[in-house]
Amino acid sequence: MRCATGVTFSKRGTSGAEPNGATAPRGTVRSVFRHVVLFRFHPDADDAAKAAIAAGLGELPAAIPTIRASRFGADAGVNEGNWDYAVTADFDDEAGYLVYRDHPAHRQVIVDHIAPAISDRASVQFAGRD
Repeated sequence: MRCATGVTFSKRGTSGAEPNGATAPRGTVRSVFRHVVLFRFHPDADDAAKAAIAAGLGELPAAIPTIRASRFGADAGVNEGNWDYAVTADFDDEAGYLVYRDHPAHRQVIVDHIAPAISDRASVQFAGRD
């Protein structure tokens, strides 16, 4: 059975505070560099393994200052054929993403929790507007 809950972490919050502590006027459109990852779990990946992935991902925003916002969760199960799990992470720019990609805390979550539990992975990075 799939869990329809997801988790969102944002350093910006609702006050309009920027990651560097400055304040952006409400309604301001900003550039964003977004990283999107989709996973399919191994058939033998249990709830504990999936919970460990969520816990590990949840710790990354505190460990990696270039993460502007992070969201992740299991597929809601609305459509057949979807991936099992999705992760998005937002950065100010490509350089911020590269810091995240190569950061030891991120690499450790992949090695310890993600790689052992998944059978397939897809990802894309793109620049856009927030």
